[in-house]
Amino acid sequence: MLSPLSVFKHPVFLSLYFIVSFANAQTHSSAATDAVGGAGRAAVDAGDVNYLNPAALVHVKGRYIYSTVSRDDLSLGLSETSKDVVVPGNFSFFEKKNTDDPNMDIRTQEFRLSLADFVFKRFAMGLTGIMDTTKLNGASYAQTNGNFGFFYTPTDTIGTALVLYNVFDAPSNVPLILRLQKEMALGFNAIYKNFLRVRFDVLSAPENNFGKSAYMAGFETVLNEFLVARVGYKNDINANQELITEGFGFNGPLFVLNYAHQGNMKGAEFDRHSIDLLFSF
Repeated sequence: MLSPLSVFKHPVFLSLYFIVSFANAQTHSSAATDAVGGAGRAAVDAGDVNYLNPAALVHVKGRYIYSTVSRDDLSLGLSETSKDVVVPGNFSFFEKKNTDDPNMDIRTQEFRLSLADFVFKRFAMGLTGIMDTTKLNGASYAQTNGNFGFFYTPTDTIGTALVLYNVFDAPSNVPLILRLQKEMALGFNAIYKNFLRVRFDVLSAPENNFGKSAYMAGFETVLNEFLVARVGYKNDINANQELITEGFGFNGPLFVLNYAHQGNMKGAEFDRHSIDLLFSF
């Protein structure tokens, strides 16, 4: 059931993915990934490939429609990774409004297109093109950027990843708070006897600063044929945020349901609940 190569045992024709969040938090990860501390660059979860690592697209076989919804966020996506296509691809739209500061009205709309393929056996590369438009107190700023991801699976039970985010310089006229910052991430994923999966990611601070990195780790275990339990930990030095996470998943014959909770150990206001639902045909 667990695999660093794919979360699917059968091709997926259509999926719907819903996330409900009760905090103004980033929603660029699935509930399955939220529950393991946000670690997922070297794993494959359908809702994450366009945000965490585009190279993982080569391991998601089929077609699906993806959507996230929260109080301040909306995301829609369409992926085509079936055998009929030459290059696996994903297209998504993301919209977010930031209400953390009552004196600052920030609204973002973003389009992403990801493509991926194998460079050689067990080594895949993917890229994501980003078109971002953000309004700050009514003034509009446009940016284009890109992510590059690499995914290497030396064995069927081990996955490793390297991802470069926002590799191009942001326009000088864009305020610093709005700029797409350069970041780099490393990921590791391993399976033990098809029972326990271990994930570990390191994400740099902006401008590829590993001196203030975010560290994410989690465990995922199969309780029985249908139930998966997850726990995780995240320490984001740059954001002064330390999270404990937990969740579970139900893998039914027709759908998959995941739940996650993230709470901040350092006392700051952060308490996030997320749910995702995946239908396969």
